[in-house]
Amino acid sequence: MASSRDCIQQISSTNGSRCVIRNNLLPLDETQLNLLPFPIGCEVSLDFRYTKGCQTCICGKVVGAFLNLPSNEVLFEVYLNDGSTCWYNINQLAYAPNTQIYYSPSSFTQRDEMTGTIILAETNSCSSKLCYSIMLSSDECSERIRILERIPLDQIKCKRCSY
Repeated sequence: MASSRDCIQQISSTNGSRCVIRNNLLPLDETQLNLLPFPIGCEVSLDFRYTKGCQTCICGKVVGAFLNLPSNEVLFEVYLNDGSTCWYNINQLAYAPNTQIYYSPSSFTQRDEMTGTIILAETNSCSSKLCYSIMLSSDECSERIRILERIPLDQIKCKRCSY
């Protein structure tokens, strides 16, 4: 039996806080899911907070994606480590550490993709924009790695074959 938390959830968005009612959610089909940055099975970090100079977050896994009909907003259903599920919009999610990614310095406008791994997602304390620290391995020599910091989301795509 579904709990009331599964049927109605208060979420915050760019337009303020509002309720999400499961009956108003239309599941996305496989073609639509392939266009999203957070595929089913993707590990995510969310609810970033600063406490005493430290940033904390919670982790979960994307288990569904839906169109919220009243707002025309895509919402991701995330299974949290405490066993509950909640809905989050795209701006509330980040790739979790160890997520396999493609990185493109040109934001995928050129054929310059490199494979890498997310090390850390964090918000910039000045602008509160999300950015990533990533690890890239060299194609010529697997013993060489590079660490890049403050990488914006538009330069990263999830490597979907890892799920």
